[in-house]
Amino acid sequence: MLAGIASLNSGSIAFHQRHGFRECGRFHHICRKKRDILM
Repeated sequence: MLAGIASLNSGSIAFHQRHGFRECGRFHHICRKKRDILM
């Protein structure tokens, strides 16, 4: 199974690690956002 985390969300990372997931790769500089705003 594969999990994708879109940002450095420490809560999500900890959740996945507790359930046996481990980091096996990263995509660097694939997308840039100017803002994280929900309206």
